[in-house]
Amino acid sequence: MIGLLKRVRNMYFAKLCLVILLLVIPALLFSPVAAHPPSGLSLTYNSSTSELAVTITHAVRDPADHYIDPVEVRSGGSIVISANYTSQPTTGTFTYLYTVPAKTGDLLEVNATCNKGGSLTEIVQVTAGASAVRSGIPPILLLHMGLMTAGFICIATSAYIARFQRKWTPWFRMHKLFSHTGAAFIVAGLAVAVYMVGASGGPHFRSLHGIIGGGFALALVIVLTMGIGRAYVKHNKPLLRTIHIYMGYLTLALMAGNLLLGLSMVFG
Repeated sequence: MIGLLKRVRNMYFAKLCLVILLLVIPALLFSPVAAHPPSGLSLTYNSSTSELAVTITHAVRDPADHYIDPVEVRSGGSIVISANYTSQPTTGTFTYLYTVPAKTGDLLEVNATCNKGGSLTEIVQVTAGASAVRSGIPPILLLHMGLMTAGFICIATSAYIARFQRKWTPWFRMHKLFSHTGAAFIVAGLAVAVYMVGASGGPHFRSLHGIIGGGFALALVIVLTMGIGRAYVKHNKPLLRTIHIYMGYLTLALMAGNLLLGLSMVFG
């Protein structure tokens, strides 16, 4: 009887893995065209001509469908240029020129937004003659990436312990430790993401990456609720355990897929 139950459980586990793969694989296949911010933003300001050159790197397959729109230039907290486009000049790197009156010491902030979601911001300080700056990965984005990666590693470790290390004496304590630590990293990472999107002025859940992120955040809440709830309820404990286990697998799969999708958005 016990052997039969184990076979049934393994069968359902295999089916769940298949469903998860069907969810994750399309996300990975379509991630190059779904949405991603510019991978590079270089600014050059010539004070003698008041000309701002904005060089953008945004690799796409179809520049008529997937392009940068809008490009905004701010000075002193006010928008001085808001340029809208219906395509981009090339499939890779291109330059726009704007006339922006500014004096030495002014900070010009440029935000380039992908029409399918994601943006990149860079700031150049005006100096006498020509001043230039080239963007890398913004520090706040690195913080988000680090927190979410740490959270994924902790959650994956927690799932591994619960699935394969149950003969280990402290397995349950370590399972809880890694899951709760991972949840803390993820909450912090999501908070950074919310701040970044808010600072960019765009709507939340504007890209597949954001939608999946919201999905696994909800799934994670269910996983933690079911896991903690088992310690306080007297009835339906097997049901709570089942939901906890399979929602845990779903959360892990969504996190893995979204992590790869996020990396493809950043690095093209």
